[in-house]
Amino acid sequence: TIPIMIDNNEVFDAAFDWSISPNPNFGECTLSIEAIEAIDANLRVFDMTGRILLEQQVDLGIGTNQVGLDTGEFGAGIYLVSLQTELGTGWLRMVLSNE
Repeated sequence: TIPIMIDNNEVFDAAFDWSISPNPNFGECTLSIEAIEAIDANLRVFDMTGRILLEQQVDLGIGTNQVGLDTGEFGAGIYLVSLQTELGTGWLRMVLSNE
């Protein structure tokens, strides 16, 4: 496990507007990422112990980017989603429900 520090970077916040929907979700969700520049990003999903459950590279273009996530194998709970770029790292909370 790795320690997780949740602190969105001001530069990151100025460059990206992003959200998860639906949230809570039931096994599938979509990240909507609005980017002001084209940039490579590393997307990770962590459980609450800091374990990485999913990691993928995402090539973001200028404008709206949609990234589908299959979270069906994670189990109900609260997860942290990070988007790391050269401009910093952003964090979102994701809730997965069985109901």
